[in-house]
Amino acid sequence: MAWGFLDAYCDEGFAVLTPRWIGTAGTSPSGLNRAQLLADAAALTQNPTPNAPPGPAPSLWQRLGAWLEALFGRPRVPR
Repeated sequence: MAWGFLDAYCDEGFAVLTPRWIGTAGTSPSGLNRAQLLADAAALTQNPTPNAPPGPAPSLWQRLGAWLEALFGRPRVPR
């Protein structure tokens, strides 16, 4: 894509950073630092970062419990 096309037809862009790609250390496999990327974006837009960092991903058992609760419409029975 040429810069002229980008200038004429684009007014914003998006990047999706998933917790699985960034990882728990805050960096991607190629070394991209999420905190620095968000700080750079905030400096460019002069706005605070729009989204808080995501919490930890639910465990397999938590996902299974939520699925069962949605399927049967009642909470799980604690052990």
